[in-house]
Amino acid sequence: MQYDPTSIRTAIWEQLTAAAEDKTHPWRTVALASSNLNGAATVRSVILREVDAANRQLVFYTDKRSAKCQQVTVRPEGELLFWHPALQWQLRAVVDYQLLTNGPRVERLWQQLSTTSAASDYLSEKAPGAILLSPEVVESAVPNLAIMIAQVREFDWLALSKQGHKRALLTADEFHWRVP
Repeated sequence: MQYDPTSIRTAIWEQLTAAAEDKTHPWRTVALASSNLNGAATVRSVILREVDAANRQLVFYTDKRSAKCQQVTVRPEGELLFWHPALQWQLRAVVDYQLLTNGPRVERLWQQLSTTSAASDYLSEKAPGAILLSPEVVESAVPNLAIMIAQVREFDWLALSKQGHKRALLTADEFHWRVP
């Protein structure tokens, strides 16, 4: 790959798009960082479900009662961390989170998911993290699906190589090389 601004930008979005479509892609499982209600950093893994490169958006599905949803409602800024072992790329995305808990988009998604095994992820009677008396989860008739949209403000891209590491900061309009 050529290490020029256009090639790097294109490759990042191509890899992200591939990750949303390919369950084995290393960027499909993402570390999502946010701030808890006390302001401390918190991180967890989420699955990249959709990519809208034209609008610089990354999309995840979650239970609307989860701690991360409460956190991003109060403090909508955070970061995502991706690691690609074959390419030796680390990608950090500085993002603003938006949460959709109802409306046509959520309803359409629920119609798609409701007949799949993934439906049970959003039908627990109790919120994620709640204490259970046994490992059995009781399902509710009401889905708790939410769509989390991460609006990318900037990427911090790092390529590790024996020939020399490369690092760059990319926003929608700018590109700057950085010290690796």
